[in-house]
Amino acid sequence: MELAISILNNENNIFLIIVKNNGIIPNIDPDMMVEVACRVGSNGAEALAMEPVGTFYKGMMENQYAYEKLTVDGLLEKDMTKLLQALALNRTVVDTDTAKKILDDLIEANVDFWGSEFTSGKNN
Repeated sequence: MELAISILNNENNIFLIIVKNNGIIPNIDPDMMVEVACRVGSNGAEALAMEPVGTFYKGMMENQYAYEKLTVDGLLEKDMTKLLQALALNRTVVDTDTAKKILDDLIEANVDFWGSEFTSGKNN
């Protein structure tokens, strides 16, 4: 509600919003989606520039971005290798054997949504 009011009344209040990086954080991929402070008014959201992030946070962000990008690309391209790579990068999956088991379970559970093409490439 506060966001809508800020737009309606051109209040230019600050909100945390997920936007495309586009150089907001200069040392990470411009295509990465980032949650940053944005000034919001009648012209929409204007992201506030940030300093480069440190090595630790940059590594965490890039790992998460790679996981998410590989997941989406793997599903759209029906590419089992990218899906397996995505799961292997996920911080909650500790090794590729676990990733293969999770991927097999996901394929089985989502065959109606992902299509039958995935069943033939199942990781055995």
